[in-house]
Amino acid sequence: MSFAPGGPISAAGSGYAPATYQRLMRLAARAFYNGPCPPPGRDADPFSAKSKIAKMDTRGLGVVLIDYLTTVEWTSFDLLIETLRLHPVVLSRALRFLEVGHMIRRYERRESRRKKRNLVGDALEADVAQGGDSDEEEEEEEGGAKKKGLLTEYFTLDYARAFDALQIRIQSMRASLKEQLEATNAVQAYRCPGPFCGKTYTSLDAANLVDPTDLIFKCEMCGSELVEQRATNDAESGSGAPQHATARESKETARRLLQAIDRELAPITRLMNDLQHRAVPLPDPGELYEWAQRVRQREADMAAAA
Repeated sequence: MSFAPGGPISAAGSGYAPATYQRLMRLAARAFYNGPCPPPGRDADPFSAKSKIAKMDTRGLGVVLIDYLTTVEWTSFDLLIETLRLHPVVLSRALRFLEVGHMIRRYERRESRRKKRNLVGDALEADVAQGGDSDEEEEEEEGGAKKKGLLTEYFTLDYARAFDALQIRIQSMRASLKEQLEATNAVQAYRCPGPFCGKTYTSLDAANLVDPTDLIFKCEMCGSELVEQRATNDAESGSGAPQHATARESKETARRLLQAIDRELAPITRLMNDLQHRAVPLPDPGELYEWAQRVRQREADMAAAA
């Protein structure tokens, strides 16, 4: 399975958020979520290497999901499966990764089996009309016994948290590279302390190492927190020429990478600066029940106008 990060998926609506914010989310998806979703070692419930789920190619899935969520307010897990035709486990893992990265918001509620088969707007509109509490909802079984409804998940793009997360992620990447550029006698390196890993990195890999959950550098292979290592300078080691050459090369590489990051992320940073300068309000879909009330009101207005 492979997901090409192309244009947004068509949907019934064009999204409630201003077009500028929608474009910002789509650019961010292509900059930070165009790889496997979730990346190796970042899954909360990793599968065995022999599992078919673990072998699925999910590159670009994050882009597909964020593109689709820019076109809706709230949507259910079932509707996402139906629309995108994804395996439930693959979709659940990807959504959990995006939620941990502060890109989306999730809400859980219990619904009857009948409502679970309906579209999102129909199910919620019926609940609001009845004034019922979904968490306490129960349905009658054939034998007269009562059974709690099925747990249903709803998702929406969390524009406010995503905006802050993007700012912090970009600042962290640039700060790591600037630290290496300003260092006088050290080469910044990282090592994975995992007992069966030991993979090494440098600050040049910062773009791929920052965990959006806690902004800590973590190993791409096993997810362990990386340990910083520093090479000794020439006075301490007695072999200064090679190490200074390595430091100069690393700084030059860091300088080029910083320029490349600034160039590649320029559309995102320009959009963010423009939105802040013009004080454009961040889109807020509201709580799930508020959205349900809006759905009911729109349908009532359409019925009255017919």
